[in-house]
Amino acid sequence: MKTARLTEPSWSGERGSEAMPATPCSQVRGRVAKLGLMTDVPIPRCARVTPGQRIMIVNRTGAYHRSEARPVTARLGGYSARLKPQEAVLFPRPAGAFLGRGSFRARTTYVGAPAVLVLPEDCEIASPIPKGCLSR
Repeated sequence: MKTARLTEPSWSGERGSEAMPATPCSQVRGRVAKLGLMTDVPIPRCARVTPGQRIMIVNRTGAYHRSEARPVTARLGGYSARLKPQEAVLFPRPAGAFLGRGSFRARTTYVGAPAVLVLPEDCEIASPIPKGCLSR
């Protein structure tokens, strides 16, 4: 497993969008939120994580057909990593330390990118996101 590298040092962990992602967000439990990059759509398409959770992205492009496997670059916040098929990257800091709160979209090459919604557990999901949930 790789660790994501800081490639945009000027990224300040600013707050994300107040708008809810277009697809419903799945609450991801555990210390590490795992996001899979498939050939067509990510699984989950949107992950709701807490500020204290870490994020892992896994390149699963060859999960169904080996011929579809390809290297992928994944970027989130100021971090990025190039992943071979079936390789994973762990972001080195908790989500709230490098993303802030709100809605973010990972950036990827060749495949669909997941959305990440960073909110404390006690915040309800509504659109727009309640202001109290976005302040630190």
